[in-house]
Amino acid sequence: MLVPLTSAMYVQGTLESTDNLLVDIGTGYFAEKTLGEATEFCRRKVAMLKERIENTAGVLREKQGQFMQVRGVLQQRVAQEAAKAGQASA
Repeated sequence: MLVPLTSAMYVQGTLESTDNLLVDIGTGYFAEKTLGEATEFCRRKVAMLKERIENTAGVLREKQGQFMQVRGVLQQRVAQEAAKAGQASA
């Protein structure tokens, strides 16, 4: 396994016992869990992250659609203003 020394540096390590593991539960907090509990915690965490990714992807698609609409309107207005400026100078 890899053991973190800093946020960017890891060293190789081995477990003496897999009866109890320390699991990073967030913001620097660790909890001691059995192998089964740790596995289930990781499964739940992965499922939660997948759900958040899917939700974020949906919001991103929606925002991209809104951006394209705004961009289209802006391009139309720029073209209208350019046409008005061309007519005024003629």
